[in-house]
Order: sequence, then C-alpha cells, then structure tokens
Amino acid sequence: MAWAFATLIVTDWPLLYAIAAESLKKIPVFNVQGLTNTAWAFSTLGLFDATLMSSISAAAIARIHEFIPISISSTAWAYANMAVRDEPLMHALASRAMPIISDFDTQDLANMSWSCAVLACEDVPLLDAISSQAMRNMSEFTAQDLSNTAWAYACLLLTDLPLMDAIAAAALPSMS
Repeated sequence: MAWAFATLIVTDWPLLYAIAAESLKKIPVFNVQGLTNTAWAFSTLGLFDATLMSSISAAAIARIHEFIPISISSTAWAYANMAVRDEPLMHALASRAMPIISDFDTQDLANMSWSCAVLACEDVPLLDAISSQAMRNMSEFTAQDLSNTAWAYACLLLTDLPLMDAIAAAALPSMS
C-alpha cells in the first residue's frame, strides 16, 4: 500500500504513519520486495522514520543473499534519497552487487553510483565494477543515467577517464 501511495504521490499521513507502525511489527516476515518497496515508498514521499529504516536495514542485511539488482539499487537509492548513511547496509549491498553486477541494467548502475556519491560511499571495487559494466552497456543509457553516473564519479573525485570518454561519446549525439 505504501508503494501505491508513493507511486501516485498521495500523502495520507495518518495512513502512512499507521503503515510504518504496522510494518515495524511485520518486517521480520517481509520478503525482499516488501523491504525494498517500503524503503522506496517512504523515501519517495519524504517520510523519514528512523526506527522503520533501521529495521528495514537489519532485515535487508540478514536477507542480502536474496537481493537482485533492482532491490539492491532501489534500496541504496532510498537510503541515499533520505541522506541516511547506513554503512553496514551499504557494505552489504555493495558486497551483494559485486558478483551479479553484469545483471544490473543501466538505471540500476546509475542509481548505485548516484547513491554512493550522495552517501560519500567510496567503495572503489564497487565503483570500478559499475564503471566496467556501464561501459559495456553505454549505448543503452538514458540521458538521465549518463548524467547521474558522470555526476556521481565527479562528486567522488574518481577520475575514470575511460568511463568519462564513454559517457561523452554516448551523450554527444543527443546534445540537441
């Protein structure tokens, strides 16, 4: 329900507070999608509940082996969007992402790099893996993906010239 309200940008605060309270009781039985969607929904609506986010983090870390690319990048995005620097969670997400980075689509890659930059998470092995995978799929990046990725590496002061060259080459034809 929180996901639906966030998708429609409907801020029924009494309902959302009730969902947060009830979610705290049920987080241990949430599946990965439930954890991710709840974090994403509350972040999207700008409703920060420290206890809820801490509970989601603990449950996500415990089930990290079940996370797929979209759940990894969406969870990272949700915490970054709320400026919640949860180092154990980001470490778990990065560790899970590394062996499956080739399964990430361009938005997942851009969201992960953006999240790292916002949270000042300088996980160089992860960012190197994102760069390598991004260069394989550069033709599929949207203008927003290109922009977010370039911005992230610049904010982190990571001089990845091959990545920047690939972003420039992909962006140039669509400049108009």
